[in-house]
Amino acid sequence: MTASSITTSTNDERAVLGCAVRDDKCAALVLTRLSEDDFTDLDLGDAFHELREVWKKYGRADAVTVSRLPHAELLVSCADTVPSLSGCEIYIAHVKEKAVQMKAATIALEIATGKLSTQEIAERAGDIARLTIGGGRVKIRTMPEMLVDFLKTHRKGEKPEYIKTGLGLEDFVRVKPGSFFVIGARPSVGKTAYSLQMALNIARAGKKVLYFSLETNYEGISERIVACAGGYRLVDVMDNEISWDTQREAKAIDILSRYKVDVVDTVFSPAVMEAIAVAHGYDAIVIDYLGLMDTGERTNSLYERVTKMSMALHRIAQKNNLLVIALCQLNRGGTEVPKMEHLRESGQIEQDADVIVLLHSDEEKEEYTAIVAKNKTGKCGAIPLWYDREKQHFSVIETRRSE
Repeated sequence: MTASSITTSTNDERAVLGCAVRDDKCAALVLTRLSEDDFTDLDLGDAFHELREVWKKYGRADAVTVSRLPHAELLVSCADTVPSLSGCEIYIAHVKEKAVQMKAATIALEIATGKLSTQEIAERAGDIARLTIGGGRVKIRTMPEMLVDFLKTHRKGEKPEYIKTGLGLEDFVRVKPGSFFVIGARPSVGKTAYSLQMALNIARAGKKVLYFSLETNYEGISERIVACAGGYRLVDVMDNEISWDTQREAKAIDILSRYKVDVVDTVFSPAVMEAIAVAHGYDAIVIDYLGLMDTGERTNSLYERVTKMSMALHRIAQKNNLLVIALCQLNRGGTEVPKMEHLRESGQIEQDADVIVLLHSDEEKEEYTAIVAKNKTGKCGAIPLWYDREKQHFSVIETRRSE
């Protein structure tokens, strides 16, 4: 067998390029999961490279931007002949699989020449193994290696990186990149306002945040951000009752431009969210809320869907060293203090999350509490809050209770 004897139909390669040109969601998947080396056709590989550079620069790869590229005619042809956009992930998998087969076959032929030493054969066999488990992304670390790395880090006196979320959580939680952070609350308690204020706090510390608003549109989120950060009543912002003189306009512009908080109000699957976050270098993503996410596949029940999404978000956080914050509904009814078992639809959330904060409101006493119900790296407890609903802003009451 020769490497060239492997079927190298370019239909899937053309299909992934066509999907990327025709649909933004597909573009995010194609242009982050593949590389030009995965293409057996050199022209298609060059076209992919051009498309990815355009997407990095402009955040899109539509027909207008593609028309200026050297391989524009080829890309348009791919877009016109793509069988189905719904098959995008299948086409990607086929292209990736074929690329692995070709690379493995090339290495096998090199071994078959009989010109390599035993040590070289072992090394090349290891290359094949790394290809088959995901392009070498898996690394086994021995105990001596771990100890050496540990001592190197600690002898330098380097402090670990924590993400500052504010809202009094630093007394309890050390939030690291790669954490899966869940905020749970019953309807109308203020979890969107709480998560937006957290996103602003993270951005204020110099991090880049992407907020997926699946329940409130972009305009609504903008109004809440201006109200919270600017100290305006939300109703006045919504009804345009604020006198926007030059000074106030400058303040609003400063609020919206100073913090690196970007908003998407479209429902995506976890895979697409991951692709967008990684491609654009976000440090944290916030999802409002988990129950509205699209799994990207058919599932038999809401329980199964939420379970799969929770597992996917946990994996995304760990794999990409990305802080993932997901909002979750608690079971309706009752005024009792919420517990983790009240998390709606799936117990998988309780298992996957590194941190779970449950918001509770006592309407009669006008008291709010953020309950740190799960914390893998520290203590749990309660943080008394004051919630100015009119201005969508939480403040910490300094009297604390801890467990």
